[in-house]
Amino acid sequence: MKKYGILCITMLLIVSLGLYIAGCASQTPGTVDSEPEENTEAQAGKEVITLSLVSMFPPTAFQCTEILDPLAEEIEKASNGRIKIDLYHGGTLLGAGEELDGVIQGSADMAYMMPGYFPGRFPLAELLGMPGTPLMSSKSASLALEEVHSNVEFDELKDVKVLIPISMGPGAFISKKPFRSLEDMKGLTYRATSEMSPAVVAIEGSSASLTMAECYEALSRGVVDATFTPVEALKTWRLAEAANYLTPQLGLNDPIHYIIMNLEVFNSLPEDLQTILEETAYKFWHETGIEAIDNADKEAFDYAIEEGMEVIHLPDADRATFLERVSTLQEERAKELDAQGLPGTEALKIFREATEKYDNMYPPAYADMYKK
Repeated sequence: MKKYGILCITMLLIVSLGLYIAGCASQTPGTVDSEPEENTEAQAGKEVITLSLVSMFPPTAFQCTEILDPLAEEIEKASNGRIKIDLYHGGTLLGAGEELDGVIQGSADMAYMMPGYFPGRFPLAELLGMPGTPLMSSKSASLALEEVHSNVEFDELKDVKVLIPISMGPGAFISKKPFRSLEDMKGLTYRATSEMSPAVVAIEGSSASLTMAECYEALSRGVVDATFTPVEALKTWRLAEAANYLTPQLGLNDPIHYIIMNLEVFNSLPEDLQTILEETAYKFWHETGIEAIDNADKEAFDYAIEEGMEVIHLPDADRATFLERVSTLQEERAKELDAQGLPGTEALKIFREATEKYDNMYPPAYADMYKK
């Protein structure tokens, strides 16, 4: 009888254990009975799609912390976890100048890409990024760039999906020696991308084609005498430590940038996820991201002064002469594109008119650094 009782207890334990295991196995992975997680579509069994997003910027740069990282979070949130984005900053997956072909060939799904690193492949984007348009802020220029894209076909971008078109703010000369006149700029070597070459012509200098990652060392070692970049580079790339003088100059705007995606990957997504990607990128950029560059420029101005850089403004006549020279070169380039069957003059006209309109609507916090 005693043995029979023990056998019954043993059988009861086995049945209870079996029911417990079956119950655990039937639970959704990652959930806890006492605190059930939100019932997302991904948890409901839909496929989670992982995308890679690359950039050349260090992880601490505002392009990462204020644009790419939060953009990835917003996309993941908007898709209810059906899209996951893995971020590769600092050129860890694709280096500077490798982003375009890397995305087209499928080495990465998405990228922050700068046409200036691909001379000749983006004629219209290079035209709009050339010195010559006296824009006052990244926000006004980016909104103007959207107007151009809405009215002009960019055949050069047909192999990728453009999620966000970006225009940086007005630029500045960042130099080891003071520039108190155009004469002081002659005969020097400047770090410049292909779009910025007209600025070198305008000041009768020579150019060195270097990436931003190479710029700090080039300035420190005297390989170049100066560079012209968006002001945020003073902090993003620590150029305030390598140079002594800052000369803001209207018309010295920095090239166009894009956040792009592999076209086949985009087209392979379910239609609702395509819509989510497009709408989330647009909403994020207009509500948050578009302010990031101007904020970074303001912070960089303050940082440069704290680091002891001297801010110099060229005489009015020299500033006007420089702007006239680069504006003429930009217009001549537009006509060259017209002759090639591209809408160069049309694109430039839309860009300049829209930039002036938005400059008046959204004057930046650092407007006093520039003189019209």
